[in-house]
Amino acid sequence: MSVAVQAAIALCGIACLATGWVLWRVHAGRVTSLAVAASGAVLLTELGLRSADIVVDLKAVAGLALGPVALTSYPRFAAGRSRALAWALLLLIAGCGTVALTRPQSADGLGIAIAFLLIGHAWWVIERGTSADRSATQWMLAAAVFALLAGGLFGFGYNAVAPDGDGTAVQIVGYLLAALVPVSMMIGVVQPALVDVRWLVTTVTVTLAVVVCFLAAASTLVFGVEALSGQPLSTSTVLTACALLALGVAPTRRWLYGSFERMLFGGRPDPISALASFAGRIGNDLAEALDAVREALVLPFVRLDVTGRSPMTSGTQVPHLSEFALDVGPGRTATLVVGLRPGERTWSRADLSMIGLVAPLVATTVRAQLLAEQVSASRGEAVAAIEEERRRLRRDLHDGVGPLLSGVVFTADAARNLLDRDTASAAGLLAELRADAAAAIVEVRQLVEGLRPPALDELGLVGALQTWCSGLRAVGGVPIAVEFEGDGQVAGMTAAAEAAAYRIAVEALTNVARHSGARQATVSFTRTEDEWRMEVRDSGVGGVWTPGVGMTSMRERAEAIGGRLDAGDGLVSLTLPSFPR
Repeated sequence: MSVAVQAAIALCGIACLATGWVLWRVHAGRVTSLAVAASGAVLLTELGLRSADIVVDLKAVAGLALGPVALTSYPRFAAGRSRALAWALLLLIAGCGTVALTRPQSADGLGIAIAFLLIGHAWWVIERGTSADRSATQWMLAAAVFALLAGGLFGFGYNAVAPDGDGTAVQIVGYLLAALVPVSMMIGVVQPALVDVRWLVTTVTVTLAVVVCFLAAASTLVFGVEALSGQPLSTSTVLTACALLALGVAPTRRWLYGSFERMLFGGRPDPISALASFAGRIGNDLAEALDAVREALVLPFVRLDVTGRSPMTSGTQVPHLSEFALDVGPGRTATLVVGLRPGERTWSRADLSMIGLVAPLVATTVRAQLLAEQVSASRGEAVAAIEEERRRLRRDLHDGVGPLLSGVVFTADAARNLLDRDTASAAGLLAELRADAAAAIVEVRQLVEGLRPPALDELGLVGALQTWCSGLRAVGGVPIAVEFEGDGQVAGMTAAAEAAAYRIAVEALTNVARHSGARQATVSFTRTEDEWRMEVRDSGVGGVWTPGVGMTSMRERAEAIGGRLDAGDGLVSLTLPSFPR
């Protein structure tokens, strides 16, 4: 045995001992820790003994007995299954290894059986184990698959280049690659998030598989042609054949990548099926909508961030996330955060297209819920306003009209009592009676005008505003000229919209008279298929504009009828949904 081979064996043994010690310290599987450490001890023990002193090949003990036991019990003894099944699998693996050691002629067949048992164990843990079990097993698989494929590839190339060699280089590479397995087992337990192991498994396996397939195809083609022709091919012919085969490397890699991804992690969704599934489940429930997005697009994690609300999540958090902005209307921002699937680093065009189709539907759901919340809040405000208005009317009737009418009744009684014996006093009382009745009429008229200005019913919106503006004056008593534009764009307004527009225009023009210093103002009306707008502009000098109680009242009136109020220096704009012409 050469010094280089001994060094490679020593390195592999040290890696096993270190891994066993670390797994024991972090309280990982005890069986795994002992089996891995025992494998390292056996390899190092063989280096210290002479070949004549060894009754059993200790490297075979490590490879056929202790190693499979360690892999079968990794990362936990009963990961994803009952302890009885774990013991049965462990004893079966140990039995196959023992028989292979005592009967070397059956070692090849039993080695294949052990390999299939290990593959079945790994598949079972990935399917049934916890998230930590799956991550650790994938780390072990990444190293094992890489070691097998890379070792086989190196052995194939070495035998082709040096068919008469003693195999020392193959042994060295084999032990060095085998040392990666215990190291990966340690990383899978101690630091599983070091890199995206799923992407690592997929990339390593597919890349080496493509290389193996290319070499196998090239060898088959070259040797087949040589066997049929009976003479070796020229170098140019071999290079030409390899160049032609290289054209199939990229398609083969894409096919293998998709197949391996579907086998281990589940494939990409079909766009039509995904959208049909999502559209059938989306509703007003955002939690249900997120679940529908995640399941339809086969995503591991989805989160919805909306300003002013707590984030909503679906699935399990993953390291790699992408954000997609959602249009949920003015005043709010929303972001759909989705996690990349296992084994992926970037989004494909198909994924981006599907997310681009799904995102507006999610935004519609968010917008609908936000509008529903606004409607509910507006309804509460409207109910409160109605109750407040009723309270005001009751108070005004009780404190104003009620006493006046009571006085009228008492005065009428007094006048009737004096009518026959004191005509002069009765006449005075009747004069008081008339004055009280007139005051009551004025009080009632003020109450009625507080509910809805009569001028709106008599003159319409523009006429009522023109009448009111006829007495509009600035602080110094100077009249303010108000011009109206687009008078014909107010036909068909509802009573509520007309009253709100009147009140907002009056309040805006009152602010012009009080604060702007303007001598002219313009009230314009415009209308499109989608909206109706009223703007009040003035020619004031401007300045620092501070919204107050009046501005708040105007905004509440606009929102109560489904509109929007925008205000700034010299401009107040009311926008309402368009009404029928």
